[in-house]
Amino acid sequence: MEILSSWSLKNKSWEWREDAACLGMTGDIFFGKLGYNQKHIDAAKAVCKSCTVKRACLEYANDNVMTHGVWGGKTPAERLVLLGLKRWPVS
Repeated sequence: MEILSSWSLKNKSWEWREDAACLGMTGDIFFGKLGYNQKHIDAAKAVCKSCTVKRACLEYANDNVMTHGVWGGKTPAERLVLLGLKRWPVS
């Protein structure tokens, strides 16, 4: 969370994280530290599938232009489609 606090975030609401299915898990499958391939994406999405706060997680990622990782069960490419964008905006 230290890294997040140093960023300029549009949506700073993080309370939903307390109920996240991934709470306490390593971020490896969500952020590709083990190799960002379909196997890890599927594993991350499996965790998100049963999560009760995946919508808040997805909104957080979209609001804050998170260009990496699986958030709310969606990859960066899938989030671009949801937002109607062809590429991530440059700040």
